[in-house]
Amino acid sequence: MILDLTLGAVFTRALTLSVENVDRNALARGSFLSYGPCQTPVLNLVVQRALERENFKPEKYYTLHIMVDAGGTKLTLNHDGTFKDRQEAEKVLGLVKSRARAKVVIANYKEDFLDPPAPLDTIELERRASRFLNIRPKATLDIAEELYRHGYISYPRTETTIYPPTLNLRQVLLELTHGEHSDYAKALLGMSIKPTRGDSNDGAHPPIYPTRGVTKQELLKYFKNERYWRIYDLVVRHFLATLSPPARVEKQKIVVDVSSHRFSAEGLRIIDEGYLTIYPFERPSEKVLPRVRAGDELSIVKAWVEERETEPPPYLSESELLRLMRKYGIGTDATMQDHIHTNVIRGYFKIRNRQCIPTPLGKAVISVLGKTGNELIDPWFRSRMEKALMEITKGSLSPDDVLFTFKNEARKIYEKFMNRQREVAMELIKALKEALSKTSRRTGGKTT
Repeated sequence: MILDLTLGAVFTRALTLSVENVDRNALARGSFLSYGPCQTPVLNLVVQRALERENFKPEKYYTLHIMVDAGGTKLTLNHDGTFKDRQEAEKVLGLVKSRARAKVVIANYKEDFLDPPAPLDTIELERRASRFLNIRPKATLDIAEELYRHGYISYPRTETTIYPPTLNLRQVLLELTHGEHSDYAKALLGMSIKPTRGDSNDGAHPPIYPTRGVTKQELLKYFKNERYWRIYDLVVRHFLATLSPPARVEKQKIVVDVSSHRFSAEGLRIIDEGYLTIYPFERPSEKVLPRVRAGDELSIVKAWVEERETEPPPYLSESELLRLMRKYGIGTDATMQDHIHTNVIRGYFKIRNRQCIPTPLGKAVISVLGKTGNELIDPWFRSRMEKALMEITKGSLSPDDVLFTFKNEARKIYEKFMNRQREVAMELIKALKEALSKTSRRTGGKTT
């Protein structure tokens, strides 16, 4: 708390005052430019992905494809390599077209299993609600807490992904027989139950699970908001999935040879839906290949070249951002969604179509802080801080040692920042004016 408050206060004041000292009108009265030891590394993750995207230079390449007749079924196969030069692709195309048949060299039809998910913790609930339901992490946790307060689900702030032995899973299933998912719950009660398990246990709260069976109509009578049902439904389905058998699939691959060039196609067939029956969110796309054997010769129906372009990386999704925050140890299960939300209300990035898109101001904040002290925005800096704090709990470091180390590093960065204060201010003012101009255009010249 001392470190976060100190660094947050010092660099928030430094950013804000650097602007006000150059142009008092650049910031609206009462507003400020904030820095946060968790908030800003999160912003940096979003900005760096956006810069990768913006600086991406597409390159043309060429792919080669054939269509064959496999016992009356038309099947498209793709050349195993790509070509940077069109002439090279056309040369291979000529070789392929000179042959009437393709020889099957690999025909693989192998059964495999798709395992159900591990029990649900806070971050995974937020990630899956964003990915599957398009509900923002903050809204997800707010809704989950309301559902908990009214007795529909267990405590939603948890880092545990292992059901404790004290949790009577059959009793939970019995309760669910009174709700919308009763048929599936009854089916599980007639089976041997072996729950999945993750690898984390906070020692305080169990994974998130439903505590009351209810129909959609009953729940919406009380909450009158579809999103409450969608979050409840996700929690129930996820819980039921963790007690379900895996899905059984057949993974398929066909490889053919034409003039020493290989072409392949991959497919998948669902044999037994298993947990996918109750958890359609993870259902893979089926593409069933025809049955062939190695040594078979298939007629080539046509062959062609396609011109394509490499594509830039997408903006970070909220789901991916939460995964990265967990990787770097930025925030806790209870605060991660707050750090995202803070960046949004500060105007540093926006959420559009589940993607995190930085504003010019957000980019400017990262740019100026990166020039004066990259540690302040580096996710690994926060990760290093968290590890040091954990050493205090183990007794190998004292609070004073940790405070001294990180305050000393921050002091050096602060000195560099102050030495470039005017340069910093001009970049921030430019971004602020750009943001103000966009707001003015949207409101027809009226600004607030």
